[in-house]
Parts: sequence; C-alpha cells; structure tokens
Amino acid sequence: MVIPSHLPATDPPPGKVSNFDDPPNFNAVAYFTLSLALALSTFVLVLRIYSRWFVIRKPSVVDYCLIIAYLLNIPAIAITLWITGKTGLFVHLWDIRLIQLPSFFRDASISALVVIAYTPILKAAILFEWIRIFSPGSRDFVFWSCHFLIWSNVICYFVFFVCLNVACTPYEYNWNKMLPGGTCKENINTAVLHEATAAINLFTDVLISLIPQQAIWKLQMTRQRKLGVAGIFAIGILGIAAAAGRIAASVIWTTSTDFTYTTSTLALCVEAEWACSMLVVCGPAVPQAFASIRKRIDTMRTLRKESKTGYGDKSATPSLPSMPPAKLRPARTGYEDLEDGSILRQTAFATEEEYIDATSGGNAHGRQHPWTVEK
Repeated sequence: MVIPSHLPATDPPPGKVSNFDDPPNFNAVAYFTLSLALALSTFVLVLRIYSRWFVIRKPSVVDYCLIIAYLLNIPAIAITLWITGKTGLFVHLWDIRLIQLPSFFRDASISALVVIAYTPILKAAILFEWIRIFSPGSRDFVFWSCHFLIWSNVICYFVFFVCLNVACTPYEYNWNKMLPGGTCKENINTAVLHEATAAINLFTDVLISLIPQQAIWKLQMTRQRKLGVAGIFAIGILGIAAAAGRIAASVIWTTSTDFTYTTSTLALCVEAEWACSMLVVCGPAVPQAFASIRKRIDTMRTLRKESKTGYGDKSATPSLPSMPPAKLRPARTGYEDLEDGSILRQTAFATEEEYIDATSGGNAHGRQHPWTVEK
C-alpha cells in the first residue's frame, strides 16, 4: 500500500496547521538530557571499575551487572537520538507524515524492549550492592528482601518481554498497524503491560531505597560520610521521581491519541531514572578512585623531583653499619572498616633487638666467647 507523503499522521485540531518541515519541538532539551545522562553514567561507571578492579582488586557480580546494563542501554539512547534527529521529540502527531509513523513506532518498540531487558539487571546490581555493604556474610532481613526483589523482578520482566514479542502476528504488526492481514492476541493487552512495567518499576525503586534504612541509621559514621550517604539517597529520590514520571507518562501514552508527544516524555523519564540508578550504585566508589588517582599523581611528582635533584645517586648515600638481626613477634591483631564496606584484618609486629651498651665494660672477644674468659 502506497501512502501519500503529504498526509499527516492525524488531522490537526481546530486552528492548527500541520508543519512537516520545522515542527515545534524540544530537541534541545532532549539532546541535553540524553547527553548528560550518558556522560554522568559513563563517568561514575569508569571510576567504579577503576576502584574495584585496580585499587581494591575485588571485582564482583555488581560490576558485571552494571557493565551489561550500561551496554544494553546504549542502543536505547542511540535510538532516542535517532528519533530526535529524524522526527524530533515532543513533536505532535499532526506534525508528522503518516508515512513516517511505522518507523517511529518500530524504533520506539525496540527501545522499550531494550529497557525491559536491562532494567532487572540494573536493579539486581543495586540490590547485590546492598547485600555486600549492609549484610556481608549474614542472611538477615536485608539479604532475603534483596534476593526476593532481584528474582521477582527477573521473572516479571521476562514475562513482559516475552508477551510483548508474541503479542502480534506477523511480528512487524506490533508497530505497523497498517500491515494487511496482521492480528494481535486478544488476551495480551500491550498497553496494560507497559503500565504494569512502569508500576512495578516504581514500586521496586521505593523498596530499594527503604530496605537499607535501618542498617544505615545503626552505622556510626563521620559527618563527612553521613553527608555522602545523604547525597546518594537524594539522587535515589530523584530516580524515584523519574520513575513516577514514567508511570504517569505511560498512563497518558496508553490513553492519548498524540502518541509521538507522550512517547517523548516517557523516553526522557526512562533515561533520567537510568542515570540516577547508575549514580546511586557507582557513586560511593568515586571518592576512593579520586584518592587513588591523587596518590599516584603525588608519587609521580615526588619521583620526578627526586630525579632532578639527584636524590637517587648511590655515591651520595652513606654506608650504614650492619645491625644484628631483629626478632619479630606478633604484637596485636585488629580489624579496620574499609571504604568499600569490607573488613580488613591487620596484624602489627614488634621487634626485639640486642645491642651492647658502651658503658657496660668488657671487651668484645670476651662477650662473644665467654668460655675463654678467665675467672
């Protein structure tokens, strides 16, 4: 079926005229939001990987989940940027040609499936991090509640993913309702599925923020670390706000006829929530990464300064007399709470050295060979 290129996707409301060439839009807002979300997420993820893999040298399942969720979201961002450049974001349906509508819905459908694929992985990363920090080596309330959320999310999002992929036949009919002979299953309502996905997402975000509260208030932390924790949970609240905006946009999207405009709001809310989630789970590792980088820079500066002043010249180093061997014995063992939430065991050693007092009298031969000393 040939679709005339001059037809709008829908008739404009009274007093409006379709504008295909330069429709009103908020592309600048979309570019800024997407670029900021991608830049911040990339920045904190790189610092976390550096901290966990090269400073602490303890990569965990959290890091792999974060990398997978990050890589899966790249296509979603790319598709949103593609839509922004092709048709524009926050463009009304009557300002888009009817011939452009199938490709718009195809891109939006693929992006939605990508989001459903990475969401349980990203939430699992946060919950596994909660277990590592607040419930190490124990099976308490935090442990079981986090595992319940992890696996319930995996099951729910898997069901959503399968249902959305088998809803219509042929598969293209999912986004191209002008395809002849296409049908959709009556018992699968894709609009309800999208609303349910957004609702479960918001509910999970709220629980994720509430689970560690009891453990956090029991911790004895410095004022600086308390401010850091407060900052992390402030970002978490922003993520919850984005999730709330997502469910509101989902409800509007399923009931509105201006699909292209409401889809834009939904896309930006999803990316804002994704960025906040990455900041929440990666943010605590940023100070440690900066401290390590600063230490390396200071060491390099010191070595460069010493090389210029000739400090490393062996001829200028005086020879030291040999000392008698020292005896080592363990003095005490202690435990230190590290920045990453793990426990470091420390063992201090004390040395015992024998020396000769110059005022004690006697010669060296007699002291070393007491059996030859005359009585």
